[in-house]
Amino acid sequence: LPQERWFDGAVQAVRQSTVSAETTGRVQTILFDVGDKVAAGAVILKLVSNEQQQSYNQASAALDEARSALAVVDRDFQRLQELYTKQAVAKADLDRATGNLNTAKARVTSAEAALKAAGERLSYTEVRAPYGGVVSERLVEVGEAVRPGTPLMSGFDPLAFRVQAEVPQAVAMRVEKIRKARAVTDDGEQFQPEKLLVFPKVDPATSTVRLRLELPRQPTNLHPGQSVKVAVVV
Repeated sequence: LPQERWFDGAVQAVRQSTVSAETTGRVQTILFDVGDKVAAGAVILKLVSNEQQQSYNQASAALDEARSALAVVDRDFQRLQELYTKQAVAKADLDRATGNLNTAKARVTSAEAALKAAGERLSYTEVRAPYGGVVSERLVEVGEAVRPGTPLMSGFDPLAFRVQAEVPQAVAMRVEKIRKARAVTDDGEQFQPEKLLVFPKVDPATSTVRLRLELPRQPTNLHPGQSVKVAVVV
């Protein structure tokens, strides 16, 4: 029979993150709370967007104005170009019209870039989930003012977990050779890892080596931070 050594371990979520604000505003609506399941890309929180909407409207109006000006300049250029082919205007007049046309085109390009930037800032008022998961912490309240970098909500992927444990150096050497381990919960549920990783360094303070058991991606009753036992074959 295989001889096993038992150690304390802790469950970790492979994917866990905190979503932060990317623009200044005030929390208008919170659509999910702790424990709720969220689909990837779903709007989880909305900020008051009056300022961003106004900036977007101004940028849109500026683009319309630039395009209208370009249309006028383009008509003038076409007219002068036709007259120049008939030698009815000087080359300097055509060059001046060409310069005005290039300037008008540059203004349209600049206005398009400004509108795109304003649209991105407006989109930041709707905070979306980067991936499907479960909300683990809500960090703001409705009406609270936020600025770029303010943490809003934390969550994790409930299908991807791993277990970490610290074992003595001598045990780690046996694990690295035999490469058999399992995680066991308090109620006796067992998990065989898809991958067993022995960290390539020793903690000088404790003379221990960290083990990581990558568990299969599947629905479980595990939770981040949960204590489990790790049995390693030595």
